[in-house]
Amino acid sequence: MTAINALLPLFALLIGYGLAVSAGRIKRKPILVFSYEQGSGWFLSNVGQGPALNITVALKGQSGDWKHFVRLTALPEGSKFQLTWLGKLDVPRLGGVYEDAERIYYTTISKNDKNGFFSGAKIPIANEVEIIRYRKLMPMLTKDDIK
Repeated sequence: MTAINALLPLFALLIGYGLAVSAGRIKRKPILVFSYEQGSGWFLSNVGQGPALNITVALKGQSGDWKHFVRLTALPEGSKFQLTWLGKLDVPRLGGVYEDAERIYYTTISKNDKNGFFSGAKIPIANEVEIIRYRKLMPMLTKDDIK
């Protein structure tokens, strides 16, 4: 009985520590959302509570494959970035994979203007050869590119 009494505070301490770590991570979790603004086009906004790092955006074409992987700069919380290469295209599905400051992956998928947020990388992480840096991206995509 004394061994159990001695282990209970240790067990409580470990649970408390785990909850504190988890709460701290939630406070710094980036959440990216895709939005479309009439007259301007597509945007990616960080509505979470930490910076989104190593962001890769892609679109899913009618063929069902993720393609046109584009690497963006970091997005601090509360900021948004215009996805100019998409122009005003009607893109049925967009995805973004990104990391938080602790290098934990997250994914946002926008399907028919509804955003879904997931822990982990839920779309393929393209190799560096397939990824285009935003500042080198020319020209804008066309309807034929999303087939």
